Amino acid sequence: MSAGAHFLDPLTPLATILNVRETDEPGEEMGARPRPLHRALERPPEAWLKKALDARSAAEKEEFALLGLRALDRAEEDDEELRALLLKQSYDALMAMGQTRDALERAEEIIDLGPLGDVARHDAARAAAALGEIEVAADHLRIAAKVAPEERRAFHFGTLGALLRFAGLAEDAREAFKKAERWADADRAIYRAQRALAEGDAGVGPAETWAQLREELEQSPSQKGYALWVLGELCARQGDPAASRSYMSAFLKRLERASPLKCLSLKSEIERAREIVARAG
Repeated sequence: MSAGAHFLDPLTPLATILNVRETDEPGEEMGARPRPLHRALERPPEAWLKKALDARSAAEKEEFALLGLRALDRAEEDDEELRALLLKQSYDALMAMGQTRDALERAEEIIDLGPLGDVARHDAARAAAALGEIEVAADHLRIAAKVAPEERRAFHFGTLGALLRFAGLAEDAREAFKKAERWADADRAIYRAQRALAEGDAGVGPAETWAQLREELEQSPSQKGYALWVLGELCARQGDPAASRSYMSAFLKRLERASPLKCLSLKSEIERAREIVARAG
C-alpha cells in the first residue's frame, strides 16, 4: 500500500465507525452499555462486507473491507468468493480516494482468486487506464471479453474500442467496435455509431451516412446516458453544432449525481463533452 494511503485511526475512529452502541446479545435494550471494541472486532467477514457495502465514505469502505479480510484470515476455512467481494470493496474505495496504483494491485489480487472473472479484469483495466497504461488496460479488456458471458462481451469490446479511440489508435478501435457490434443486442446502434466514428478518425469513410447513424440511434430503445454522448459526437460530424451541444449538455446533466468512480471511468468522454459545449457556447 502506498505511503499516502488514507486509513482511519486504528483506535478512536474505529470505535465510532463500528457502531459500538449495538447490544452484545439479542433482546438487550438499545440503551445498554456499548460493547467492548474487541467484541465488535469479532464480527464475521460477511458482516464486514455488508458494512463496506453500506459505508458512507470511501475511507470507511476501505476500513470495513480490510477488517473483513482480517476476519476471513482468522476463519477456519477460506472463502475465495467472499475474499474477492471484500477485495472488490477495497478496490472501489481506493479508486474513489485516488489511490489508483493500489487499486490496480487490488484488482490483480482479485484476478488471481478467480471468482469475479471478467469483472475483475474490467476493474484492472479501469485502474490501468487511469494511470495512463493503455496497453495494460487493453490487454485486460481483451481477456475480459474472452472470459465474459456472451451477454457482456459487447460491453467489454465497446469499452476497449473507446479506450483505443481516445488513445489515438483509430484502426484498432474500429476493430474493437466491430466485435462489440457483432456481439451486441439492444445496444448495437451505439456500437455501430462508435465504429463509424472510429472509421472517420482513421480516414475511412463509413458505409453509412452520419444522418443515417444519428436517426438509427435516436430511434433506438437504448437511450442511455452514453447514447447521448455518442449522439453528440454524431451531430458534430454531421455539422449540427446546436444538436451536438444539446446532447452533450444532457449527457453532462445525467452525470451530476453519478459516483466519482463512474465519472473517473468516463473522464475522456466528459472532457470531450465539455469541450463541445464550451465551443458551441
